[in-house]
Amino acid sequence: MRNYYEVLGIDRLTSSSTIKQSVEEMRPEELADEDDLQAIMSNDKWRGHYRRVHLQYDAIAAVMENPSVTKSAPVNTHQWDKRAIEFAPEQNTIEL
Repeated sequence: MRNYYEVLGIDRLTSSSTIKQSVEEMRPEELADEDDLQAIMSNDKWRGHYRRVHLQYDAIAAVMENPSVTKSAPVNTHQWDKRAIEFAPEQNTIEL
């Protein structure tokens, strides 16, 4: 999942008007690189869904960074360490 809040340089709790303004300020070539950022972040309903999913991915990334959790997990069948890579502080791309 792409971290559109990071791309826009805003926080998850940023107001709708600020989010829409941030999307409008992006250059066309930046928007082209970000697939459906404009559609998701400009639609109130979709943005609400995205905000909730973003919170879940943020929580998963926090858990995956905890060494006590990653050591005790016998099998990472869902590959959360790869799915939540954009939410890890050092990474910015997804490589599955």
